[in-house]
Amino acid sequence: MSSGANLSWITYFHGDRARLNERPLFLLAYMVSCAITQTFNHYRKDTDRLVLGLSKGKNEKQPDALKLVYHAIPHTFSDSVGGAATALPVAMVLYYAILRSFIWGWALMFLRIFYNLPKTNMLPPTWPSDLWLLFRCMEAGTLVHLIWNIGNFAFSSFMVKAPLKNGKPLTSESKDPNGSLLNGLKSKKLSIKAFAMWELAYIAQGFDTRRQAIYEDIDRKDGPMWSQVYSICLDVVKSIETRVDAYGKAPDAPPAAPSAEPKQRVSAPLRDDPIFNSRTAPTTMRSEVEKRLGQVARSPGESPASKLSPIAKKTWKEAKDRVLTKEQQELVAPEHLKGQFEQWTLRMMEIDVIASLFQQDFRTQFAAAVLGTPYAEPTLCINAIHVLHHLSVHSLAEDQFGNVHRDVPSIIRTFTTVIKKLEAFRIEFPLHWTDVSCKRVSPEVEKVVDALKTALQQVLASFEPYSSDLRLTLTDIRLAKEACADAKKSEMAEVRS
Repeated sequence: MSSGANLSWITYFHGDRARLNERPLFLLAYMVSCAITQTFNHYRKDTDRLVLGLSKGKNEKQPDALKLVYHAIPHTFSDSVGGAATALPVAMVLYYAILRSFIWGWALMFLRIFYNLPKTNMLPPTWPSDLWLLFRCMEAGTLVHLIWNIGNFAFSSFMVKAPLKNGKPLTSESKDPNGSLLNGLKSKKLSIKAFAMWELAYIAQGFDTRRQAIYEDIDRKDGPMWSQVYSICLDVVKSIETRVDAYGKAPDAPPAAPSAEPKQRVSAPLRDDPIFNSRTAPTTMRSEVEKRLGQVARSPGESPASKLSPIAKKTWKEAKDRVLTKEQQELVAPEHLKGQFEQWTLRMMEIDVIASLFQQDFRTQFAAAVLGTPYAEPTLCINAIHVLHHLSVHSLAEDQFGNVHRDVPSIIRTFTTVIKKLEAFRIEFPLHWTDVSCKRVSPEVEKVVDALKTALQQVLASFEPYSSDLRLTLTDIRLAKEACADAKKSEMAEVRS
């Protein structure tokens, strides 16, 4: 550290008079403020999330994680400058209002061991935060935020790689590739199941040999490989329908424990009459108060004012009219006060920092209702749709045993039902009063709907000539075409607006 920065712990005045320098204390408080604001933004923006990818063709080039990090540096640098600037007012409040006297006293107590410092803990008369120190703080804060942000982005980029090794699926080197894949699909851990579904989507789309191995693997313990894959993927798609149907309904009550039968009494029950006080107690003020309080506790919905006599109500109204004007009565009315509070709250919701803490926007609430809580993974649903889509379409040329075509009608009907329920649910889903934007937009759910429509359209186009053999009725075909029609996109656009 250069001497011109004036950030040493001890400064000397008039020869050997050592004094504690407050500037590094303020810099320390500023770095603590950077940590606080970074922690807040880390949780608010969910920076540590891992966004899994979708299946791509065999010949499509995978993005290079190092290049992604390199291209993200300019945007990350601007975010770092903003984070450093945000931490500056936090440091001013934190240091001067809370920590200054505490840190000053402890620093003196520690440094007196090594330096001849004054015995008094009196604070300096001037503040240490001049323009040069604030510039130093911004410089240090920007670099620290840059390291944090690039580290977070690099971690999210390098940890999420396609489930391929040397251009082949990860399970290809296993002794039992299909068995290893099934173990991942049946895992109870969401991350393992999502990665296994991602690999299966790659296999279904671009690896002919592994795809044919799925069709031909019919001697497994729990059934043919296709049957197990079909059951797992269809359950993932049907879980969307289940959550939509269950939204807003009260959870099922737990089964009541069997009550023990009362035992018969051998003797007469004990008497609970008063022994010493046989006479009726006289009415007192305390007994009346206890009686009224008991009535209020037993009937909380009834207010004492509601039981006033008509004469008392008339007297109260006349007194209110004499004291307050009509405009004043309207201002203190409960409805007016409630409206004023709601307007003030909605204005506060327009501030991003406050809104991020209390706002419940449509995007988050709708995605939670459709994809589940607490950890929704849209790519699990989308990759499951891709698996059913590609395995069904390729089965026309590759399925020698004809196991897939028996399940195609169920796939078509399930996709049709889920699409229609999602579009109706989007329109009916209630907006929370803190959502000031009132936009019915949820990109995560939209990607699921688009995947369903694309899959349904291609499966229907491939199997419609065989509809009579598959026992698909004209109604099934008509409803499926309506669900995947492009005309629905205009309706979705109207909903977004």
